[in-house]
Amino acid sequence: NTTHQRRVLWELLAAASSIYKAPLIGANVDMSAEMNVKDVIKKSAPPMKSAVFWKGVSFDNKDWGLILDIVGAAAECMKQRFNVVMIPHHVQIITVLMFAIRACGVAGSGPTQLPKTMLARVGTGEGKSLIIAMLAAFVAKKGLRAHVINDQRVLTKRDFDTNKPLFETLGLKASSDETHLKNKEYAIVYCSGDDVEEVCLEALTEGTSAAYEEELKKAILIVDEVDGMIFDKGPASLKEFADREFSEWVNTWLEQLTEKGKIQRDYDDFRSFGESQATIQKEIQEAFQESFKKKPDKDYSERGRDLYYLDETTGAAREDVNPLWLQVLKSQKFEQKLSYRYVKAVMCRLQCFMNYSCIFGLTGSLGQAAEKNYLMQYYDAITWEVPYFLDTCRNDAEKGPLQQGDMVMITGEDGDAAGARQRKGTKGSLGRLVEMKGNLCRVDLGDSKELNFNQTSVAKCVSIKKAPKELVDDAPLNGPEAQEEAVVKLASSKCPEVPVLVLVKDAETVKRVANSLRQALGPAYSEDPEGVIELLHNPRNPGQFVTLVDKSTEPLAGGDKEKRFRVTVTTAEGGRGHDYRVVDPGIDDRGGLLLILTWVPWSEREWIQFLGRTGRQDHAGQFAVFLNGKDEQVQSVIKDRRQGEKMTKTILRKGDDRNAAKLKGVGTDIAKAKLMHKLSTHYWNAHKQELTDKNQDWLWKKLCESYTSLELTAIHTNFLEILDDVQIEESDLKEQTFEIKKDPPPQQSAAPAGKEAGGKYAPTKACPLKSMAELTCQRCGLVNFANWAPDQALPKVSCQQCGATTIVSSFVPVYASTL
Repeated sequence: NTTHQRRVLWELLAAASSIYKAPLIGANVDMSAEMNVKDVIKKSAPPMKSAVFWKGVSFDNKDWGLILDIVGAAAECMKQRFNVVMIPHHVQIITVLMFAIRACGVAGSGPTQLPKTMLARVGTGEGKSLIIAMLAAFVAKKGLRAHVINDQRVLTKRDFDTNKPLFETLGLKASSDETHLKNKEYAIVYCSGDDVEEVCLEALTEGTSAAYEEELKKAILIVDEVDGMIFDKGPASLKEFADREFSEWVNTWLEQLTEKGKIQRDYDDFRSFGESQATIQKEIQEAFQESFKKKPDKDYSERGRDLYYLDETTGAAREDVNPLWLQVLKSQKFEQKLSYRYVKAVMCRLQCFMNYSCIFGLTGSLGQAAEKNYLMQYYDAITWEVPYFLDTCRNDAEKGPLQQGDMVMITGEDGDAAGARQRKGTKGSLGRLVEMKGNLCRVDLGDSKELNFNQTSVAKCVSIKKAPKELVDDAPLNGPEAQEEAVVKLASSKCPEVPVLVLVKDAETVKRVANSLRQALGPAYSEDPEGVIELLHNPRNPGQFVTLVDKSTEPLAGGDKEKRFRVTVTTAEGGRGHDYRVVDPGIDDRGGLLLILTWVPWSEREWIQFLGRTGRQDHAGQFAVFLNGKDEQVQSVIKDRRQGEKMTKTILRKGDDRNAAKLKGVGTDIAKAKLMHKLSTHYWNAHKQELTDKNQDWLWKKLCESYTSLELTAIHTNFLEILDDVQIEESDLKEQTFEIKKDPPPQQSAAPAGKEAGGKYAPTKACPLKSMAELTCQRCGLVNFANWAPDQALPKVSCQQCGATTIVSSFVPVYASTL
């Protein structure tokens, strides 16, 4: 974030902190399963004495009452589910408050200078789903609509089913049916990003885009795992439509190819043979030939009496992708007729999302610098990191010298010469100590941004949250056979002690590794159908996936008295978002759930998700990486491996470089996607009125398929050959440059004291550092503020409420010129 955006965030955090000053239920309240948590919270929580303002937005006691109702309902639902009184913790409540204050700026005709998009990094296992549900409930209680999206439909359904009792308790009409996105009766709808696009497409093809966009001014988009939806899918989606006449052609030609090995044409075919027929004939011939080359469980998979395309990156079954070669296979196996579909609309995902009044996102990782800049520039986003709850708790046992894995606060910016520039502005940040070498401490400051600091610039924090422990060196092994042998050996040795989760690249490898494990583990596992679980998504039975995830950490049933645990083998689809819940304390004593990875993704965002399957919340975790030294990915980066660098870090570092290079041209891609989105509206307005003929439809198909290779002006010129009366604004034909946002100029007419020539603020005599420490009482939880900087001794301030000594929970740098 820029200096301006950081200031906006500090002001927002200060507003939230001024509302939530003390625990909703004090330590003196007797907590029992029989208590009515909702009533106790309403009686115990102090009311707001006056409204809080942020950027012209008012959050008053009525809004605070809604939060208390929602938190109370959430606690009651958790009590009903687990028979234990559990209140959403402080970190969750403050996060909800920050988003809720922004939501209060939607309803009225108030300020417009508010961030369009707010994104928070929430660690895996930190209760992100509950934060989202409480936030959606607040949005709905404010009379707005909340659309909650996650690109994994299994997770979408799971989260909705989990939080449905909360919405029912609050009297809110909610649904996980995407057809309810346009139904105003449903205040909350859980769906996917593709569903949002489809509704936008429906409005476009029906000529109701303007009315639809007006409705979304009273709706908020809440994105779960924003990284996958904003970065990985690209700025545009090509929307295909079936053509009855063309479908008849391809089915006739496929029948001829199957029976005679070639396409035969009669006299009428020769007489009418044109460009469209020649193109489609070539496509079906290529698809027919390609179908013989595709491998089951590698390129496609049969699940639930149907065939599904397998994503090249994640190995997940894709219901939305149905290429012609896959239809050929379906025709041969299930005697299904082919449906010839071609692109007749280009949707800009950015445009679809930005139609909402604002976007709230919660994600396990915000990505690296290039990705964050992308979010800032195109989504008008501000981003922040939510601390782990346990890192905000006291643990008096954690004292003594610095050790690897400790939570630390950066108290200075001294370190090695190479990282001097990157260390600027890190003072006051929280991080985790990765490694100590001599006087240098390598600290992970979040999203694996690692910097070297002098020991004198690092102070140990009280912390309970521990990072997962790596069991083996990640040096590449000599081929796939050696890799698989290592996986089976470690999993076999560990499953008598802890549950084991193995992540492999594709469905074919899932089945092969699972069979090897059954052979190695013997009858106790081979005779139990769920001793070794093959965890693959079946679109025909999505609930089965969640059921198997729940079973994966349970001990093996039957057999001798010695406890054994299941081994689960899955692809990337099982490595994101799913909660492999550990409840046996003995598992923690033996190191926690073991995660075995057989490859490292290019995306660090995905890597963080994978690691988040173990060591969740206060549980122990352990992992191992076994790489295939002959794998193309490993071979491509091994020459760039730095001395002493782990192979995992090399792959992630090169992945960051690849992603940054890909984002360099994103400005042009977005400009083209936006233009084609607008042209799609014009085409469908004409097509809906039957003002286009077959030739115009075919020219539009060609433009939709080739626009990425054309300049913006050429796209416009080609479209005028289809519809010559369409006017396009000059701004739509200008390419956008992707660049890092600069801080806005200061509002003062003259440079204030303390501002250097370079434009950065620095403390001076005339402009001293007037920093603040947020002080949370260790006894009653009351929050106060005091002047303090990290290089000073910790302040000793008595609590205004109970007299106890407070502790520092955050550091807020403010210079005199910005007070």
